[in-house]
Amino acid sequence: MLLKTRCLIVVIFVCSVFLFFSCADNKPIVRPPETVEITEPPVPQEPVETIKTATFIAAGDNLIHDTIYKQARARTTDGTYDFFPLYEHILPLVSSKDFAFINQETLLASPPFEPSTYPRFCSPTVLGDFLIEAGFNMFSVSNNHMLDKGEEGLKVSIDYWAQKEEIAVSGAFRDEEDLQNIRTIEKNDIKLSLIAVTSSTNGLYLPVKSPLKIIKTENEELLEQQVKAAREISDFVVVSMHWGSEYATKNSENQRMIAQKLADWGADLIIGTHPHVLQPVEELVSADGRKVLVAYSIGNFVSAQNEGPRIIGAMLSLDLEKNLSTGDTYYKNPCLIPTITHYGAGFSDLKIYPLSDYEPDLAKSHGVRKYTDGFDINYIIKNLTMIVDDAYLQIPDNIQALLAKQYEVFLLR
Repeated sequence: MLLKTRCLIVVIFVCSVFLFFSCADNKPIVRPPETVEITEPPVPQEPVETIKTATFIAAGDNLIHDTIYKQARARTTDGTYDFFPLYEHILPLVSSKDFAFINQETLLASPPFEPSTYPRFCSPTVLGDFLIEAGFNMFSVSNNHMLDKGEEGLKVSIDYWAQKEEIAVSGAFRDEEDLQNIRTIEKNDIKLSLIAVTSSTNGLYLPVKSPLKIIKTENEELLEQQVKAAREISDFVVVSMHWGSEYATKNSENQRMIAQKLADWGADLIIGTHPHVLQPVEELVSADGRKVLVAYSIGNFVSAQNEGPRIIGAMLSLDLEKNLSTGDTYYKNPCLIPTITHYGAGFSDLKIYPLSDYEPDLAKSHGVRKYTDGFDINYIIKNLTMIVDDAYLQIPDNIQALLAKQYEVFLLR
């Protein structure tokens, strides 16, 4: 029994020693530290611009009679011309726009030609300089007076415009190659094409062998080719049409038929000139489903004509939007801003006003009253509303307030 007890003590001792040294040789178990993932705060991203916008305005016939250039010359003492007072009141409407179109009705070819008036017009080239400085950057030179000084006069005009940069001038071309160079202008990543066409050159023609080119409405094959080519290289196609009957306040069915063809070929905006009076505005739908705006005539911008309807014009204003995701460009908010060409007795002190700045007393002193009885603010409003749909007509608030007051007085009688 004693022996067994001793043996058990020995076994316990040996096991204890073994366990002691085994534990001493083993390193303690160390748990790895937990990994903490550090997340950087997101960097703010610049918003992606998907819409580009631009503004557009168009003026009608810039018809420079001798009264106009003689007044401009009389304002200077060095034989030059000062056209600023003529356009002064309208300039803010032009300079504030990205695109500004005008139909330069009279040939700019003086010098070398002498200035001249109806029936064979020729105007000082410094007028073009002034218009560009004022903010106009799209010009049509396609009209019934473009050959008033023959082939040489048109060539002088082409040479003058060719010196100017950052503008689009359409309607007269040096040769076939120049004709195929569609005029474009780009602002705010929106590219516009301009094609200018005339239905008449007053029975005057270029010589058969002349290299110069013009586009006439009768040449539908060329017109279709030009519009389709413009569609391929630009976001928005503007077509200036010098067409229709002079002094007719309603567009013809032929104008509408041509307009629909232009829309189907690719035009987005059709600006009508030549009648010297206003005609309706309407929206067509093209073969591919686009809305196409047609202003059949926006009347005279400036002239020394002597009938009431001929001194009432309008500027066509609209906004352009380009969707960068789809590439589509479209117009919004189209409207006509009425304008009045004002002069005193004997066509003195000729100026153009937006209707918003045209006071009733000015209307009552207009020199046109000698030829048009009853010309006043009411005459102007009646003329506008009879021709242009209210949806496209911008009657200024001050004029509306005046008319409302007149109606109130009428009711009290």
